[in-house]
This record gives sequence, C-alpha cells and structure tokens, in this order.
Amino acid sequence: MRPAFSHAATAWLVAAFAFTAPAFAVDTWKEISTAENDLKITAGSPLDFSALLPAGKAGDHGPVLARNGRLVFDDRKDVPAKLNCVSLAWSPATGSFPDDNTAAVYAQQLKLHGYNVVRLHYVEGILMHKSKVDNQFDGEQLRRFYKFLAELKAAGIYWVIDMMSSDNGTIGNDKNNRWEGNLNLKFRVQLPSDQAAKDAWKNQVNAIYAAVNPYTQQSTLSDPALIAVNLVNEGEINYLATQAKDIDGKPLNLVGFQPELKQPFNAYLLKKYGTNENQLKADWAKDSGALANTEHLADGNIEMPPTRDAYSQRMATFQDFLTQLQQNSVVWMTAHLNSLGYHGLVTSYNNWDRITAHKTRSSLELIDAHGYFQEVAGAGPGATAVQGSQTDAPDLNFVARIASARHAGKPFIVTEYGQVFWNQYRFEGSVVTPAIAALQGWDMICMHGEGGVDLSFSQPGIIRKQAINPYGVGIDPVLRAGETLSALLFLRGDVAPSPNRVVVKYPSPDNEVPKDSGNAVMSDLRILGLLTGLEIRHPLESSVKVPGITVEMTPSLSNINQAARIQTLVDNNILPPHVTLANAYYQSDTGQFALDKTNRRITVTTPRSEVLSTATAIGNYRFNALKVTSIDGPALLSASTLNEGNLEDSKRILMIFATDAQNTGMKFKDTTLVTLTTLGQMPVQIRRGVAKASIKLKHKTPMRLIALDLRGNRRDTLASTSVESLDGIEWQFELDNHLTSFGPTTFFLLEEQPQ
Repeated sequence: MRPAFSHAATAWLVAAFAFTAPAFAVDTWKEISTAENDLKITAGSPLDFSALLPAGKAGDHGPVLARNGRLVFDDRKDVPAKLNCVSLAWSPATGSFPDDNTAAVYAQQLKLHGYNVVRLHYVEGILMHKSKVDNQFDGEQLRRFYKFLAELKAAGIYWVIDMMSSDNGTIGNDKNNRWEGNLNLKFRVQLPSDQAAKDAWKNQVNAIYAAVNPYTQQSTLSDPALIAVNLVNEGEINYLATQAKDIDGKPLNLVGFQPELKQPFNAYLLKKYGTNENQLKADWAKDSGALANTEHLADGNIEMPPTRDAYSQRMATFQDFLTQLQQNSVVWMTAHLNSLGYHGLVTSYNNWDRITAHKTRSSLELIDAHGYFQEVAGAGPGATAVQGSQTDAPDLNFVARIASARHAGKPFIVTEYGQVFWNQYRFEGSVVTPAIAALQGWDMICMHGEGGVDLSFSQPGIIRKQAINPYGVGIDPVLRAGETLSALLFLRGDVAPSPNRVVVKYPSPDNEVPKDSGNAVMSDLRILGLLTGLEIRHPLESSVKVPGITVEMTPSLSNINQAARIQTLVDNNILPPHVTLANAYYQSDTGQFALDKTNRRITVTTPRSEVLSTATAIGNYRFNALKVTSIDGPALLSASTLNEGNLEDSKRILMIFATDAQNTGMKFKDTTLVTLTTLGQMPVQIRRGVAKASIKLKHKTPMRLIALDLRGNRRDTLASTSVESLDGIEWQFELDNHLTSFGPTTFFLLEEQPQ
C-alpha cells in the first residue's frame, strides 16, 4: 500500500508546497444531508456505466492472456481486453468482507460504476485478525471472502490478488491488528537460507487460494476469473531497506541494507569469482568502493555498500546480486503456483523505479507499477498532506514516473495510484492518470483505496468510515467523481492511444551506467510519457510494432536534457514545434492531452469528452463544444456525451464539476492546510464552486439542464439559456454545486427536453 514510486519526489513536493495558500480567502462549505446517505448508483441512471462492460460472467471468454504486449481474452486474442479496476484494500477498520446479501449488492454496484476488475489487497490481514495460531483464520470472514468472489464472478468482475500483502503474512501473533509488529516476511522470503519464511508464503497461498471455494466449486487459483497474481506486494529489496522495522514494528532507520544480506552477498561473490580475488579487486579498484585489505572472499567478510546512495563498482555488483535474489524468488514462487494448477499471469516488484527493479521486472510477463503524487501516512493530529498541484510538479511527478516503468512487448497495469485526500487538487489525478494510461495503451489502472466504492455514507461502528480518511475513495465525493470521469476517458476509450513510441533502450548489463542503482529512467526521458508512447527495453525484451514512428533513445546520467529530448520528437515529426520546454506547454502527439504549467491547467480534448482541470480561478477557455467563461477556484469541469457519436452531436451530456470535500469539524494547524489537528466526522462537506459555461451543439433539439444527486438520480431542473446560430445552438448555464434542493453535488446532465 505504501506509495513507493513517489519517495524520491516527496522531498521536493514538501519543499515546494510547504507554504501554499488555501484556494480561497474564505471558503464556503456545505454538508451533504443525511437524507442523501445512500450512495448506491441507480440502475438506468446517467451514472450507470454497466453497458460499457463485456457481457456475461467473469471467465466466460476464457482466461485473460498476454498477447503482443496487451491483455486479451482467450476468445478475442486480436482485441485488447476492456478492463476497469477498483481497489478493495479492506480491513477490520473498514468493515472487512460483506455479508451474503451485501456481497451481491456490492458486486452489482461495482458493475454499475463501470468496474470489471477488483484488485484484492491485504486479504490475509482480515482473515488473521487477532489470530494467535498460524493459518487459523476467522472462519466467517473466510466464508464471506469465498462468497464475495463468487458474487463478483457472477457479475462479470475479474480478480487480481496479492498472494502476500502483509509482512506478518498468516503467522499468528498477539497483536491487535496485522499492522503491528513485523516479521519481515516480504524481505525474508527472498533470502536463500530462510526456508521458514518461504514455507510461510507457500502455506499462506495453499490455505487461502489453493483451497476449493465452496461457492464456485473450484480453487481461486484455478478459476478463469483470476486475471493475475502479485507474488509479494511492494517487495523490492532496495525499497524494503527504507522500510525496515524490528520485531516490534519500530523503524530501524537503516542508511544501508539489512544485515541479513551480507552472508548471501558473500556467497554470490564466491560463486562469481571463485578464488580469483585479484579480479574482484580489479573490478572494484576504480572508485570509493574498492576492496579493503581486510576483506577476503575466502573469509566471507566482504561488506555491503555502506549507504543506499553509495554509487560505486561495489554498489553495481551488489545490485546485480539483488536482481538475482529477486528473480530467483519469482522462479520458486511461480513454480509453487504451477504445482497448484495455476498457469496464469504473474507479476511482482511493483514499486520503485531503480535500475535493479527494472532489471528484475524484465523477467516477468506482466508488469505492474505503483505511484502516488504524495504520501499521507496517517490521519491523526500532526499528520501531513502536501497541498500542491500537479501543474507545479516537475514532469507531473508520479504519472510520468509510472509511464517510464512500462516494458517493451509486455502488458502493463497500475494496481495502485493516487492523489490522496486531503490534497485540495486531488481531482487532477483523475484527469491525468486515465488520460495518460489511454495515451500509452496501458491495460488497467486502479486508484488505490480502502474501498473504491461504498454503499452509504452511514456505516455505524466501522472506524474508518466515520469520516473521509486518506485512501477512503468510496466516501470522498471528489475522488468518486474522478473515477466516474476515468471510466469514460480510459475504459470507454475517449482518449486515443498514441500511434508512436519512444523506446528507452538499455544496452547489455555489462555496459550499463556502472555505478548507478538509482533511477532507471531519468527526468528527461520520463517527461516523454506525457507526450507520446514510452517504454523501456532490456536485452531480452522485444518491442511490438506501432503504426506510427518509433524513436530509440539511451538513458544518460551525465547529459540530462529535457529540451533536447523533446526537440528530437519535434524533429521526427511526432510533436508540433510549439511543444517546448521553454513554453512550459506539453501536448501529446494525439493533440488530446495538454499540460499548461504557466496557467496551471490540464486539459483533455477528444470527440466525446472535453475536460478542464485548473489549479486556480480561470476565465475564458474554449474547447470545441465546451466553453468555460469562468470558474471561481480550483476545480475539475468536464462534459462527456452519453450517446453514441461526438459531444457536439449529443442529446445526453454528463457534466462533472468537482471542487474539494472534507469532513465536518476538520481542522488544520494553519492556513496552509498541510498539518492536521482534527480529522473531523460525518457528514461530508463539499466546497462551493461556481462555473459559468456553455456547450455548443450542432443540432437544435430543445435541451434541459438537470442537477443529479450522487446516485445519478435526476433531481432539480436548472436554468439555462440558448443562443441560436446557423450551425446549431449554444446552451449557456451556471453550475453552482451548492444551489440545489437536496444539497451539494458533483454531477449535472444536459439532455433532450422530454416531450
């Protein structure tokens, strides 16, 4: 769950945004009435996206396979599978698995929201809650888990499951929850000599996923509804060194690496060099990593690099050792799954963007990557959240980092991403991520949440549902509005894929930048992921031919030049000349995505959707159909047709207007809104926003403007005026998210006037 791809950028964000002023001098907030607690989407409403999904049960089209760099259904191998993922990282604090009646309702609600994949995270944490005996599960929660899988399958919803999420696995302990204490299993399973940890992983998989589900009459591992398994969530060793804790869960604050790695490192060196210590001395003699006089292969006392940033020939060798450890772990874990009858897709090492991580992932058939705009570690007094906009971050920060993690010729999924509550610009993540995912042709994206969908604001007794918490997507109106937009941009395919591709070509490992264990793709190459197709290619990987232009580039630590990289794309006729670093304006090669850093706005312009995300008040911005006269503060405003065809021909247009949301009684240390003093409680409040806009349509059909509630029900008819011209009608209106009879909302509908 930890946002590993964002670590390197977090320090910059904190420095840049520590003194950010609030959006308004005086904000106006309005509570969502308790009469509006029900969050279940109404079937047949404008928010019912079930028609976007393939029909039938999960598995009806056979297993999901990897073909030509994409995920496909077995009976449709020539067409990329349409997949839209929701995160379910439940725990006892968020309600655990639903009862039988709720399971069926919840599965149907996921379908109505437009999801056909769930990413199940931390399953063992629920099953082992307060258990003192290894693999002794809460029987009712295990039964509910199996029942829930069956309901998901029946609703056409596939599964992606972490085989191990918790460092405590399914080992019994006397702690209050599975986050307390630390058995370091995610690290220990990778040590060659720690058979106990390996057995713990195998026993956990056997007990939960190899057992027959009584509701499907087959094991989870043998079910075609299972798209992929993640062997160990966020298990990259360089990353785990930054997170190392003692048995009581207290941080070790290591500057280097876990001491348990020294013995296998020496064994690796002995196998590589044998008795030829002179060769080892020669290899390491060029810099600060040179072999000391007291270090000898035969004695097994050769030290690891003293710090994680000690770039040297010693570090290069050590990172090769870590790569081998990690790839060996993939081999034995996959072999165990195969022995249990699972022969589907396997992924792992989904965090960290260092060379070692990428080398490790190059051995996998399916690539997964995580990334966040910023981390929020808690929600108690003193917890902090960066109050910055992506428009102010270099390279759009985390999305560009994720884009640089795609490998040539392999399907690519993102099972965790987010711009997390209480960042006041978090609507940006719901524009940028799906837009770039569609541009890049990724296979699946999944905003990380403890529950991506909730059925009600009112959930008595559920600790983390008494207020919006970080990662509490399901009860955050801003992120729920964003996920609605994401389904249109990504799942429906409103944003077109790039026809072109930049291939970041890595030479053979012996010729790589020798001292670097740091970023595999530097900022001058990462930024290209916002502009055109991007992938990295290791020696054993092959690129899939694209219909447009392919340009190969090589990473460099000594010559990082964003302007030159962008100019290369201009010279190759991939980008127009006006896209330059100097202009601070970045536009995709399709012309559909644009980042205007000067004006702090992000836009998506497609035939079916037009989207504006602004980090400041804005006036007079014109799309093809949508014209924004003014918005009084940071907000997301979008217009999308719900009919077939283009927006300007539509007679049913969904508009999303999202500002900010927070808890009643939420308080901060000062006006920067960074440091929390009180989280607050229900009901949720939405910040007032006013958008003056118009939509120009080619037809002259009478239309009406409706305020929808959060379930998609038509509630209030709002004022709108029309201005007729020779080529159609421009419908003018003012959206005020507070001025409705039922309370604040994020959804509006412009539709044909009923006869």
